[in-house]
Amino acid sequence: MSVPRVRSFIPRFAFKQSTASSQNVSGEEKPPMAFTASAQPCRVHPPCHFSSMKMLWIGRRNDRSLYRNFSSDKASLPMAGLGNYSRACVMHSVDEICRILDNIPLGTESEDALSAVVPKPSAELVIGVLRRVRSFRAAMDYFRWSEKVIGEPHRVEVYNSLLLSMANHKSFESVEKVFQEMSLLGFGPSPNACLELVTNLVKSGKVKEGVDLIEKMRKFSFRPAFSAYTTLIGALAYAHEKDLALGLFNQMQEMGYEVNVTLFTTLVRIFARDGQLDSAISLLDQMKSQSFDADIVLYNVCIDCFGKEGKVEMAWKFLHEMRTQGIEPDDVTYTSMLGVLCKANRLDEAIELFEQMEIGRKFPCAFAYNIMISGYGSAGRFDEAYMLLERLREKGCIPSVVSYNCILTCLKKKGIVDEALRVFDEMRKDAEPNVYTYNLLIDILFMAGKLKMLLKFGKSWKMLDCFPIY
Repeated sequence: MSVPRVRSFIPRFAFKQSTASSQNVSGEEKPPMAFTASAQPCRVHPPCHFSSMKMLWIGRRNDRSLYRNFSSDKASLPMAGLGNYSRACVMHSVDEICRILDNIPLGTESEDALSAVVPKPSAELVIGVLRRVRSFRAAMDYFRWSEKVIGEPHRVEVYNSLLLSMANHKSFESVEKVFQEMSLLGFGPSPNACLELVTNLVKSGKVKEGVDLIEKMRKFSFRPAFSAYTTLIGALAYAHEKDLALGLFNQMQEMGYEVNVTLFTTLVRIFARDGQLDSAISLLDQMKSQSFDADIVLYNVCIDCFGKEGKVEMAWKFLHEMRTQGIEPDDVTYTSMLGVLCKANRLDEAIELFEQMEIGRKFPCAFAYNIMISGYGSAGRFDEAYMLLERLREKGCIPSVVSYNCILTCLKKKGIVDEALRVFDEMRKDAEPNVYTYNLLIDILFMAGKLKMLLKFGKSWKMLDCFPIY
């Protein structure tokens, strides 16, 4: 419904709502809208002229822009349960109030203008303004002003809307003061507000400030949301702040939250990748003591992380254990284990595992083939590497540029120049060389002292708009 046309069918003064209409389905009585009292004008007419401010009508925004959508608070719009006329009044009033707040700092003139729109704003109206106003400073100003004119503290829904506005505008300076007020009133942040505050701190790169926020909530005996904990632990893991992540993990359990395998996996990964294998094993033991069963994701993480730290036997142990638990290895499992074995120069074991992987497969795993090609090349067994390329073709797959780059990398390390040039020519039948290919070729030619041959490939680079990195 277009608001500018509303004057044609809404009377200037709204009728007072009946007792029945002011109750919701559950029978609870809603607080009356301050502007719907019979003595107050509805003020839905388009002109918005305040003589003291000499304001002119600027133009009305689309109805959909009146309220900001928060990712965790979409279902609790302040308009819910209102009639069409009342909703139009609220939306119009929100629009006028936000126009004042967005253009004029709070003062005598703006306060008079705000009072002219709605002398005593309802909670629904305040929530609408907090979601719609452009800056958090304006949101806080209106929050304080409306509280003053109402003559009593705001409801918990309004405080949570203020926290959501704070998160949306990434303005966290007043958060502790707001928490203190809520605590004195017996309120607490909603799970949505808690999550939005943490999420927006993380998005701003303020991960440690997110931890401080959790501590401030606990200071006032608030219970941080489960989703806020998991979001923050994931962000701390990404930032390699493993001790802080572990501290929050333990704190969750102290508060009675039930942790899960996903959280254990996150923590095991960061400790294992940073070489603290004892801490990773301790977490695995703790998980088992709490009767959690490891899933394939956790096993894959353990195989990869422990293997990269040179603990090949531990990686084998995890692979055998998952099979014992009835979990079938997937492509990630095989490629991780193959990479571990090839890196440890245990090629024969890698070949055996690769052949096990190939049993009954209709389609080859390109990643596994590339790992084995690199493994054969590193061992100087290039004939077997070429056989894998042919095996790919037999299975209906054309070898990719990555497969050929694996061979060229090994030939470069072995200093086999002529063979590298032959492979390069063969490669162009299957795949287009990329920048990495040309960089390999440059290194190979320089090593062999064949500088004149670089001119031969210079035209190809220019034609392909491909510029190697020298």
